Amino acid sequence: MLGINTLGVLYIVEKGNTVQNVADLKGKTIYTTGKGTTPEYTLKYLLKKAGLDAEKDVNIEFKSEASEAAAMLASSDSGAVAMLPQPYVTTVMAANSDVRIALDVTKEWENLSTDGSTVVTGVIAVNADYYEKNKAAVAKFMEEYENSVDFVNDELTNAFEKGANDYLIVNASNIRPHAYFLDAVRRIWFGEDVSGEEHSEKFCGKYFDYVDGISWCYDEYTDSMLKYGEHEEMLIRRVPQ
Repeated sequence: MLGINTLGVLYIVEKGNTVQNVADLKGKTIYTTGKGTTPEYTLKYLLKKAGLDAEKDVNIEFKSEASEAAAMLASSDSGAVAMLPQPYVTTVMAANSDVRIALDVTKEWENLSTDGSTVVTGVIAVNADYYEKNKAAVAKFMEEYENSVDFVNDELTNAFEKGANDYLIVNASNIRPHAYFLDAVRRIWFGEDVSGEEHSEKFCGKYFDYVDGISWCYDEYTDSMLKYGEHEEMLIRRVPQ
């Protein structure tokens, strides 16, 4: 593991006011995502520590995406519960005044922790064999990764110093720009030959009916992005042709 990049962003949210502690989840259906990953392990750990059996005392209903779990909560009757990450918590609460944060998962974990540990939901990891053969490349990646975070901080600080008091976070999840590049990394990681045109068509075929048109949008995406600095390289690059 090269680093930790995301700490606690998980919350138990409820459409109602019946959940005051983890034990109150008994008998509830909990909508969530992340089966086989951090959310599942974290939730089951907290349930166990509260004396609950995750298989018998609650019904954990896993969804493929956090947005789907949030939608299930929003459309359910009073008393419905979900475990969601930010920013979905804020989004669902803004759309429905009956939804509230019942439990902060990170605080619940830290209250139980005897070794100072906390909830970690995102890390940077590298295959050991790849690292040994490509130490310079890994070091360069980590340098650029750090620089990208510093770059965003610098740009925001500069904006605030010049009087900006509002900013927008544009949710572009409907075109999945981040998943597009991550999927290319996955394929390359497992030894596939990946080209830009071939990858965009294959990726879009998983999610969209109008493959040709959407594929073209992905190919043009990086050329059309707003640049965040006059002299900085763009942080998102094309899949090589």
